Amino acid sequence: MGGRLPLPVWDGAARFYYSGRAGGHGAQFPEAYGAIGLATLRIDGFCSMYSGEQPGAILTKPVTWPGGELLVNADPRRDISGHHSGDDGTYGSIRVELRDADNKPLAGYRFADCNPINRNTRNFNEEPVDLYG
Repeated sequence: MGGRLPLPVWDGAARFYYSGRAGGHGAQFPEAYGAIGLATLRIDGFCSMYSGEQPGAILTKPVTWPGGELLVNADPRRDISGHHSGDDGTYGSIRVELRDADNKPLAGYRFADCNPINRNTRNFNEEPVDLYG
């Protein structure tokens, strides 16, 4: 069983080098050209959920709210194969509902009360999302 090394972290992001090739194993130049890149991942950006055209839901384990803003990092594109603007109907939406310890929706924080998130919030540190404004 192989060992695990921690990801190197600089300036709040995990960074690592990777390489890619255009050709398959054993391909000769020029079909085998390649490149080296540097991947940069947010520390909290390792999870991905995709529901496609069907509605989806995520239920977290119970947490004690520390207070302050709720920041949601989301990309509600229906088609994740390209970089669409969303003006062409390619964006879905995300709504958040807060629940109590008995899994009952909190008044004022139900899905119906939530402002939909229908844009990519990847820069959430610069632009907090107002869910119930």
